[in-house]
Amino acid sequence: GPGQRVSRYPRRGGHARRVMASYERWFENKPELDILHVMGLFDRPAESGAIQALRAEPPIEGLTEKLQELSEADWRFAVDNLRRVRLLAGEDPDNPGPLDCHPLVREHFGERLEAGHPEAWREAHGRLYEYYKSQAPHQPDTMEEIMPLYAAVAHGCRAGRHQEALEEVFWRRIRRRREAYSWTKLGAFGTDLAALSGFFDPPWRKPVDAITEAWRGFVLNAVGFCLRALGRLAEAAQPMQAGLEATIEREDWKNAAVAAGNLSELYLTIGELAQALETARRSVDLADRSGDAFQRMGKRTTLADALHQTGRLDEAEELFREAEAMQEERQPQ
Repeated sequence: GPGQRVSRYPRRGGHARRVMASYERWFENKPELDILHVMGLFDRPAESGAIQALRAEPPIEGLTEKLQELSEADWRFAVDNLRRVRLLAGEDPDNPGPLDCHPLVREHFGERLEAGHPEAWREAHGRLYEYYKSQAPHQPDTMEEIMPLYAAVAHGCRAGRHQEALEEVFWRRIRRRREAYSWTKLGAFGTDLAALSGFFDPPWRKPVDAITEAWRGFVLNAVGFCLRALGRLAEAAQPMQAGLEATIEREDWKNAAVAAGNLSELYLTIGELAQALETARRSVDLADRSGDAFQRMGKRTTLADALHQTGRLDEAEELFREAEAMQEERQPQ
């Protein structure tokens, strides 16, 4: 019960959750409980600037009314109380500002806040979304500079602002639109994948209804691309297939041709030769429908590659020659 030293958490967290429930009763109607609910908003140490954004006026009903009224001395007293019972980690002398705790503490008190005060949960995540958006240059160049934007995407999704977080932050500032900066310059496939998880329920099958139909195809294709880049090839096939169908449905023939070509290459890599051939043939049809000269040439080489690797050499050679003639006409140099 209260006053015990919580020194270790069982693997499944059953005992730890009972201990936390007892502290919940102990701290009822006290600022300590609100601080624990605040910790449940984060998946990383809570830096002082983010906490100040949450404590700013106006108060968030059901979360920060008591915290907003606290003097600095009373805030420190409540934090020290939580550290004494090991619900908050001890202060880092080299970086004394952030507050941190065990992931089970975050999970437990985050779930309690979301269930008991869903409006406070969304409003708090909305404030953190705005805070982290402001902590990065408009177009950051390094992973260190870009990390606040990934945090902003996560909080934006939890605030229910999926479309805004996807377009304004992930697409325009992290990806830099079609430049795909986070991939081509930073190689941040794993970090992108984690950010994209917020747009699915569950990952990686169904994009959330809160984003528009056009953007559902985008997130499916992006997830498939990240999974493929990370070597998680079998997992990549399903979202890539779903992304292809979504792109075809909105008659975006050029991007559909690209998606089909990528999927064919994936099938070829994992040895699904029949599916590789079928998808490569679709990619050629889609490229022809798009009228894009580069895609029409390139997707013939995708199909030729699949034919070559299945031993159909004459058909492969014919397509390679056809593609080469198209390139020679377009790029004679």
